[in-house]
Amino acid sequence: MIVFLNDKFVPEEQALVSVFDRGFLYGDGLFETMRIFYGKAFRWRQHLERLSQGAELLGLNLPFGAEALWKFADELIRKNNMPDCLLRLTVSRGIGLRGY
Repeated sequence: MIVFLNDKFVPEEQALVSVFDRGFLYGDGLFETMRIFYGKAFRWRQHLERLSQGAELLGLNLPFGAEALWKFADELIRKNNMPDCLLRLTVSRGIGLRGY
C-alpha cells in the first residue's frame, strides 16, 4: 500500500513517524476518517470542515488547503487502486518539546 506522509507518497514500509512526534507521544493532533465510494469521498466538505475547525481549536496549522488535500487523496486512491475504501487524514503537531 502507498501512503501520503509529510508531502510524499511512500510505500507503507517507509512511512515512519518519529517516536518524538507529539501526536505519537501525547495524542496531540486530530484525524478524520471517511468512506470512499467509486473513488469519491462521502461528505468530503463536511469532513474537511470538521478537520479545519478541530485544527483551529487545537491551534494546529493544516499544511494544505481543501483543494490540495483532495488532489492528494485522489492520487492516493488511484495509486492504491482502491476506489472503495476508507481514507484517514491525520494531522499531528509534529516533533516538539517534551511535556504538555
